[in-house]
Amino acid sequence: MKTLCVLLCLALRLSGQEGTVDLRVIVFPRAQDDQKISLVVGKKLVEIEVAANRLTGPYKVERQANWTFGHPAVDEAGKPAFKTLGSTAALAAPAQILILFRKGRTNDDGFKVVAYSGGPREFGGRQFLLLNLTRDRVGGDIGQVKFALKPAGHTVISPKSDAGENLCHATILLNRNERWTPFVSTNWPLRDDARGLVFIYQDPATGKIQLHAIRDFL
Repeated sequence: MKTLCVLLCLALRLSGQEGTVDLRVIVFPRAQDDQKISLVVGKKLVEIEVAANRLTGPYKVERQANWTFGHPAVDEAGKPAFKTLGSTAALAAPAQILILFRKGRTNDDGFKVVAYSGGPREFGGRQFLLLNLTRDRVGGDIGQVKFALKPAGHTVISPKSDAGENLCHATILLNRNERWTPFVSTNWPLRDDARGLVFIYQDPATGKIQLHAIRDFL
C-alpha cells in the first residue's frame, strides 16, 4: 500500500509538470517603444519583460497550442479588445526559447515569432544557436564547424577552441546574387556554463544586414 501511494504521488507530480512550460523570451531589434507586450495563456495575459540583450524569464505557464503575443487595445466601436502582434506554434519541449523579431520601428508593426527547445540537452554550454532572418543565404565556419542557412533557417553548433583557450573563431558570409561575401570575422568565448544566440537579420528600420549576438548563462 505504501509503495502504491508513493507511485500515485509521483504520477501526480509528473502530470503537473507536463502541464507547464518554462519560457525564456528575447525581443529585438531594440526600439524606443514603451508599449507593453503580453503573452496569452488561456484567458489570462502574462506581461513579458522586453529586453534585446538577454533572455528574460523564465515564465512558468500552462502549456498552449500556440504562443500568441500582443497587448490590450480598443476596437473601432470603442470596446476593449486585444491586438495580436505575433504568434507561433508551441513545441512539445518543457523548456522553450521564444524569439520575437520586430518587423518595423515599433511593436505595433508586429513580430515574427520563432520557438526553439531551450533545455540544456538540446542547447547547452559551449554551443551557439544561429538564426538567419535575412532574405539571403548565410554560411561560414565557427570553431572549425561549417554551416549554411537558407532564409529562416537555424542550426545549433558545437565549435572547437581554435582561437586560443576557450575561444573559437567565427567567420560568417552572405550569399547575394550567387556570390559569397565576408560579413563577420571575430572570436567568441566558449564556456561550459554559457551558450550563445546569434541572429543575422535585416534591420526593419534601415534595411541593412546586421548581426545581434547575446550570451545566456545556464
